[in-house]
Amino acid sequence: MDAKNGQMYFVRNIEDGQTVSLLGDGQFCIGLTQNENIACSLRSGGQQDSDIIVPLVLITVWKTSGVTISPANRDLNCTLNGVNIESEANIIPG
Repeated sequence: MDAKNGQMYFVRNIEDGQTVSLLGDGQFCIGLTQNENIACSLRSGGQQDSDIIVPLVLITVWKTSGVTISPANRDLNCTLNGVNIESEANIIPG
């Protein structure tokens, strides 16, 4: 993965403490693997290149260092600071 902006972001599951990291800019998919582990992959052309079988959220890291999050799965609710992620939201302005 090419880290153009050099920024690294971390996302942690508060229920079990699993953490994934995002490096650089682009659209990342965070989801569950077959073993129910959390995984992250950089999406390119609408395809993801990992073992994710249940996508949960999409995180976009913009070249301006802003970060947005949106749901990738309408059947499983994910929360951000106790609020369901129902639409795209800016979590870091930029």
